Amino acid sequence: MHPFFRSAGCVLLISVFSCDAGLIDVPVWAEQQAKKTTLAEKLQKRRELPSTSAQATPETQAIGNPTYKRMLQSVVLIEHMVDDASCRGTGWIVDADDRLIVTNHHVIEGAENCQIYFPEFIDGRLNTDPATSLAPSRAFNARVVDSDQTLDLALLQLDRPLPKDALALELADKSATPGQRVHSLAGSTIGSQSLWIYSTGHVRQIVRGMMANDYEAVLLESDMATNQGNSGGPVCDDDGKVVAVVEGHSTDARLVSIYIDLQSLVEYLDLALRCVDPKTVEDLKLAAQRHLTEGRPTIALSLVTRATKLDAESPELLTLRAWCRFELDDPTSAEADFLEAIKIDRNFATAHDGLGHVAWQRGELKDAKKHFTNAIRNDATDPEYLVSRGNVNRHLEQYADAQRDFDAALKIDPEYTDAKCSTAYAQIDQGDFELGLATLESIIESHAQDTDFFYYAGLALNNLGRHDEAVDTLQAAITLDAENVDAHDVLTQSLLEMKRFADALPSASIARNAYPDDARVTFRYGLALVGTGNIDEGIAAVKRATQLDPQDEEIADALRYLRQNT
Repeated sequence: MHPFFRSAGCVLLISVFSCDAGLIDVPVWAEQQAKKTTLAEKLQKRRELPSTSAQATPETQAIGNPTYKRMLQSVVLIEHMVDDASCRGTGWIVDADDRLIVTNHHVIEGAENCQIYFPEFIDGRLNTDPATSLAPSRAFNARVVDSDQTLDLALLQLDRPLPKDALALELADKSATPGQRVHSLAGSTIGSQSLWIYSTGHVRQIVRGMMANDYEAVLLESDMATNQGNSGGPVCDDDGKVVAVVEGHSTDARLVSIYIDLQSLVEYLDLALRCVDPKTVEDLKLAAQRHLTEGRPTIALSLVTRATKLDAESPELLTLRAWCRFELDDPTSAEADFLEAIKIDRNFATAHDGLGHVAWQRGELKDAKKHFTNAIRNDATDPEYLVSRGNVNRHLEQYADAQRDFDAALKIDPEYTDAKCSTAYAQIDQGDFELGLATLESIIESHAQDTDFFYYAGLALNNLGRHDEAVDTLQAAITLDAENVDAHDVLTQSLLEMKRFADALPSASIARNAYPDDARVTFRYGLALVGTGNIDEGIAAVKRATQLDPQDEEIADALRYLRQNT
């Protein structure tokens, strides 16, 4: 306690016992205190009273709050595995008959199925202990029916009937208003050692703005405390009706939590419900497109295959099936579908674009350029086709043609960041590192998950001698894609320049294994070995590099130096 508060307490105590007897009669005061029940006596009497909750344990509790109790009948904890790690979030029942659950896209991202846990009651009391309540035997299975990254929402369907006491939450008739009280319930949150965490707060405002995932939606802003684990949970009014879905919170402001408002939720459900049990060609196509977009090509292929049985002459369906097969690493079948679509409609630009990607994947760059050109001829309004052809031109080192394509794409859409990004890559490829880096820095927010973006930024930084920054940037690229061999090679270069030989050796080894016949890669591997004390093995690697490129004088000079000085 602060000294001020300690001293003030002492002053108060002295003043009581030194007061004039006419103000406080000390003997009377002492007698009154003696008649009071001591704390020990109160505790003893409490122990002697019959307990109405004899079966209660630290892991269970009774439910008194009616809103909390109502939400408990609907809220679930969602769990699935991502790279051997458990990912958890919250969801809630939106339709009991169809066994449908709403959550966030980012809660189930990368999953086709997940496990669902409902609240557990023991003798009528809620079990909040994760160790016992989250037993695998209690898990329900659910499939991902639909998800939408742009609204950060997803719809799941349980594979068996709900528990008998489970109920759906109703949607409110309209959005909440500023000052209105709201409630949230989470399965499990960071910062708590318990389950079924309840919070309450008030609406600050309803706005159209940016979510935590950088997409725009109608949002409910609140002062309610929510944390990681609340994601996907319902935000309810006093009647237990849903007015929003938890999405995120502002990290640079106090008491600003961000929720997906009822308006955006209804917008999402209008489309997602069509994907629950699609039967028509249009609904099957819609569901397949959405699954493919969100990275579930196996499910998408199953749906579009059903649709092609209903309409075998649709170039749209054939092309959609081709893209599913392409994403599933079956370019031969994809090519057959693209060709069949073009046979039905020779001007179907998307199919020409698909053939371009198949050729590009095979390394047939001239054929890829031809197919992308056909796509552009049949649809000159799509900047993606121009960027694809521009990138082929870039790999062919036809930089003037590449820049014309990127400029044309930006003329169609001045904010098309892929065109800006590709422009920067071309600038860096040609050695204009300052300009390329400046271009990349202007669009970093839109490419925060793009490994190539960080590779090129790291390449530019390395060539500009900014090795500390290069190392951090290239490590970001490798975090996103551990198999980005070029990023490992450039990282090796920066670390060697900083004489961090031990740190360089793992990446140098990866690059050398991928490019065993590249003299420079082998040379850098040798230098890393020498720097870590593996002298003989390092000299042998440098010698191998001279054999791979006898004309490289720098490698030859390095070999002579190592032989003379080690």
